Amino acid sequence: MPSVKSDLDILISALEKEKRELKKMIRQARSEYDNLIVYYHSEALLDLDRRLRVFYSFKDPYFEQKEDLKRRIKHWRRGDFMEKWSPQLRERMGKWNDEKVKELEMQLQQLIDLPAVQSYPQTHFIDEAFLALYEKRCRSFQLVMGEEDDLHLRLTFRIQKKTLTVTLKGISYEDEPDFIVEGRIPQPLKAAGFEYFEGQGKYKRTFAFAGAGDIPGVKKWLAKFIIEDSWFYWPGKKMTLKYK
Repeated sequence: MPSVKSDLDILISALEKEKRELKKMIRQARSEYDNLIVYYHSEALLDLDRRLRVFYSFKDPYFEQKEDLKRRIKHWRRGDFMEKWSPQLRERMGKWNDEKVKELEMQLQQLIDLPAVQSYPQTHFIDEAFLALYEKRCRSFQLVMGEEDDLHLRLTFRIQKKTLTVTLKGISYEDEPDFIVEGRIPQPLKAAGFEYFEGQGKYKRTFAFAGAGDIPGVKKWLAKFIIEDSWFYWPGKKMTLKYK
């Protein structure tokens, strides 16, 4: 009996198919010297690659480290940078390159040989946070992304009279605490449904919330915002949940 693919695997397969189609369209546009189409498709490909890295990292926390090692192995193995060197120097450096490749390959194999990290399908900390909020076991909770850097994004969730309010604040630079650029709301935040309240200096998004049945819809919005619309989360970044 064939194994059933997880939702994550299905999503990755769909994005990989889209990636192949984009590459095909880029090749076609280049053959027709349509540089504008090449530019737009290349931008879309970069965004698609970013999302794929996030999804692959959900499956394998060592994904980024493995990919970095593969890139370095390819770099040292090809040795393109030595083409204009003298034969004697190329020979000497070639031996050094071989040793470097072996060292990197050993590091890669060590990561590959690590036991698979168990998935935790029963971990519902976001669900629990929403329930704690609805049942008034807390006043609010926050998701903070990128806190280890000077840059961070903070989402605060509160419920009042069956309305869930998500407030966004963030520190990009000390003199621009609210991402305000000439009073215009950034497009990703607008696309995510946020409105800017100038008097409060905050972005807000509301949802109807009458209980546990509304959690899946909010989680889908949150997942899309974190992975696609937020520029503060990528593989290896820290995300913290805090109760208030």
